[in-house]
Amino acid sequence: MVDDNGDQLNPGDTGELEMDPEFDISSREAQSWLFKFCQELRKQPFYESRSPRLQLSNCFIQTFKDTMDRPCYNDLSKETHRPCCRESVFPYHPDVFNQCLQQEMFFNCKLLVKKNYNLIIKKGGNIEHVLKQAVEYLYETPSDLWLPGVAGPKFNMENRNVSAIIIEFPSKFKFSFKYSEMREFYNTVEAWFQEIIVTAPKSLRGGFFTSYLEFYDLQHSLLQDFIYFNLDFKNHSVS
Repeated sequence: MVDDNGDQLNPGDTGELEMDPEFDISSREAQSWLFKFCQELRKQPFYESRSPRLQLSNCFIQTFKDTMDRPCYNDLSKETHRPCCRESVFPYHPDVFNQCLQQEMFFNCKLLVKKNYNLIIKKGGNIEHVLKQAVEYLYETPSDLWLPGVAGPKFNMENRNVSAIIIEFPSKFKFSFKYSEMREFYNTVEAWFQEIIVTAPKSLRGGFFTSYLEFYDLQHSLLQDFIYFNLDFKNHSVS
């Protein structure tokens, strides 16, 4: 949730994360909206379309939908994938969504552990850390190019349901220390996001846009404080 509960006079106190109690991605309505959101995002002028070789999934639900389109029976392994297969129609029933998402998570965990088991044992590695990496691997997005594991669904370890989602996208705007350029980037994306988030189901309306805006935020705060200071000073002089 967007709530600055830290000490504003202490830059080191960033506050504590507060989860949105209304958040739920498993409903049919939420699945459909999120899928359309990703489609609309790709159409925006600020979205950077990369070459097919570099194009990664920016939205986990699109990747998940692709995995659900698999055959329901594997002739080689003699395994059945029901209900996590093409017989289930998108948007999926909430129970199917949660079950299959968890199934994919553990399936990829097993693959990664199997792939790296000997290396883990030799180096005395932590199995739990490897399992965590497996979850991140399934839902890699552009952040995988430099910050693995930032984007994608975040699971509640108690009930194993998705408690948060992070969607990343490559932008045509380049990072800059110039206030005017970063202001244009922020205002452009924020305006579009605020326009589309009001169409979201109630369970997703707590979403917000953010980026690498720390320096821009500092500049903006200094500019605002400078303007207010001058106004107060002039008013004091006049009186």
